[in-house]
Amino acid sequence: MRCIGIFLAVLCLAGTAFGRTIAPPKSFSHKVLSFDRIDHRDMVGVDTRALLNEDARSAGKGSPLRVAALLPVDIHLGKVGTWETLSDGGRIWRFRINSEGAIFLSFKFSEFVLPVGAEVHFVSVYYDYYDGPYTQRHNKPSGRFGTPVIPGDAAIIELYLPAEAGKASLVLESVSHGYRNVL
Repeated sequence: MRCIGIFLAVLCLAGTAFGRTIAPPKSFSHKVLSFDRIDHRDMVGVDTRALLNEDARSAGKGSPLRVAALLPVDIHLGKVGTWETLSDGGRIWRFRINSEGAIFLSFKFSEFVLPVGAEVHFVSVYYDYYDGPYTQRHNKPSGRFGTPVIPGDAAIIELYLPAEAGKASLVLESVSHGYRNVL
């Protein structure tokens, strides 16, 4: 019986670790620009060797294991990104983040407010992976939101707004450049 409980726990963790598969991003089923043609930001290079050396010096001194470098940004939905109108009248906004050499990326939003019907997905550019959809159910009173890890060194943030949807507000405050393999 204990083995079954452990097996179920592992399955639950695997499900959250490998993303939601409820509904793929709208860009997967509509004719849209390729990933290399949308607006993007290249993050400043991360010196992985220096970070690992620093981690080795602080090992055993009570500090938690660091797996990523936090890169502050100030990216607003209305100021960057590529908007496209879909055949169903809805619109998608996509923005690509590149952080060369990252094993994974994750994102922290200081503002994450979605209207009814909106969906946000996080898509790995080089791996067959996406996470989402995130919807108005994920809005928090604080407005803050953090994502799970997205494998690879390039990811797309995709917002879908149906034709009748209200206004969304997304402000990305940091990108985590993963340099230890936690996947």
